[in-house]
Amino acid sequence: MSAVIRLTRNNLVRLDCDEVLFKVVVKQAFQNRRKTLRNALKVLNLPASLISHPLMDKRAEQLGVEQFVFLTKQLEDFRETHGI
Repeated sequence: MSAVIRLTRNNLVRLDCDEVLFKVVVKQAFQNRRKTLRNALKVLNLPASLISHPLMDKRAEQLGVEQFVFLTKQLEDFRETHGI
């Protein structure tokens, strides 16, 4: 069986977050994609405020780029505030 897919690039050139951390978050989320984000991202030592966020009940494939940017920015802010 064969399939053909067409990919079209969106207009997003730069992310509104740390792109290195963004890649870490996305990679970790998809390494355990059948787990919820709460469990898949445990190794990143997420703040309690982020762990209780409704997005954390979803799986990686259910999120869009904007939601991963949001998670990355939250993690960035936490790390800056706590000097991590």
